[in-house]
Amino acid sequence: MKKALLITRPNYDIPTRYFYYWSKAVIDKAKKGGIEVVDLRVEKASRKNFRKEIKNNPLFVFMNGHVNKGATFCFDRGILMERGEEELLKSKIVCNFLSGSMEKNGFDSKKSSATALIGYDKDFIFFCRPKPKTSPLLDESAHPFLDPLTALSIAILSGESPAQSVKKAKKIFRNNFKKSLKEKSYLAPFLLWDMNHLKLIKKERL
Repeated sequence: MKKALLITRPNYDIPTRYFYYWSKAVIDKAKKGGIEVVDLRVEKASRKNFRKEIKNNPLFVFMNGHVNKGATFCFDRGILMERGEEELLKSKIVCNFLSGSMEKNGFDSKKSSATALIGYDKDFIFFCRPKPKTSPLLDESAHPFLDPLTALSIAILSGESPAQSVKKAKKIFRNNFKKSLKEKSYLAPFLLWDMNHLKLIKKERL
């Protein structure tokens, strides 16, 4: 297995735009750690490119895109991966955080031979301000929701186990939840939701 990160970063609506920018910290961490990065961004996040690059057996696969009806979407809402293609993820650590549960996203956990699948069993929810869409990293409303997932991704790339990395993200979610009760109580139930529905399905020993 090649110590490389294959990451998809479509940018066709507000959620994918936010993940596009938040993923930059993850990419920087990988490069600093000597991990080769294959960054399928914007129009490069296509089914053709994904299938080509995943054949090089990257250890890490981070997919940022909407999922529905057994398929993960990529650039311009094209289908990146669909149910029945679980073998593509064999022996890989896979993260998929965006819209749609793992039951919808083309990952049949019973058939998958991935080392680990990390994602949501219910839709992921985050807040963003109406106007700062052109500068997502400056949007303070989004940080409590997206920072835990960034920390999780960086922890995995730093050598922590998927279980440890998920635990770290949940701890950050919990701290953000407690902080929101004092400052922005309207965020609290959604932070709690994201914390509770972040899941790890581990299929093999690491």
